[in-house]
Amino acid sequence: MHDLSIHKIQQLYETKKASPIEVTEYCLHQIEQFHNLHAFITVTAEEALLQAKLTEQKMMTNNPLGKLEGIPIGWKDNIHTANIKTTSGSIVDEQFIPMKNASIVDHLLGQGAITLGKQNMHEFAFGITSNNPFYGPVKNPWDTSITAAGSSGGCSNGHGSGIDRHGHWWIYSDSSCRLWSGWIETDIWITKRGRCNEHILDFRSCRTNYKRCNRRGAYARCSYAN
Repeated sequence: MHDLSIHKIQQLYETKKASPIEVTEYCLHQIEQFHNLHAFITVTAEEALLQAKLTEQKMMTNNPLGKLEGIPIGWKDNIHTANIKTTSGSIVDEQFIPMKNASIVDHLLGQGAITLGKQNMHEFAFGITSNNPFYGPVKNPWDTSITAAGSSGGCSNGHGSGIDRHGHWWIYSDSSCRLWSGWIETDIWITKRGRCNEHILDFRSCRTNYKRCNRRGAYARCSYAN
């Protein structure tokens, strides 16, 4: 299951060869197995499995499905998630729990995505290494002695190690990484360019148009670039 894209997971759902519960349990297992990478600040395992169960019931009754139905996703921890701690990678916001979701969260959950938790990052997105002193330094899955880049390091190492599967402020439909299903992040200066460096993670990445996504509910350190 570790090399499946969103599209392939959806095909397994359609042919009844896999279920949202199985995929979500696998993702949670991978997060736990690779906890030493410090990819997540908060893991919402109980909520994720409940979402997966409801999604499976929805599929069994042939109800209309969303475009991301049953796809597990992690959110960078500067993106507001209702009733889930959102720290922005800082001890300052350690107890901050938003009352409502960011626009992008509402949109993707409305399409059936499943929340795995909140992913580690450089404090307040103010840096390029994701060496977080409060929630653990994010480690590069290929070589833990070097950076996973930043500020979205938790998203980067999830993609590189296979904990995630697709990602960014939009969703990749056919990525080729390994551990969990997807992530949503912000990008200011180096997040996408840093991880594309052949000496860091050697990814290929692109960035959405500034006006394409509503940024309400995402902490914007640099509003004109985020």
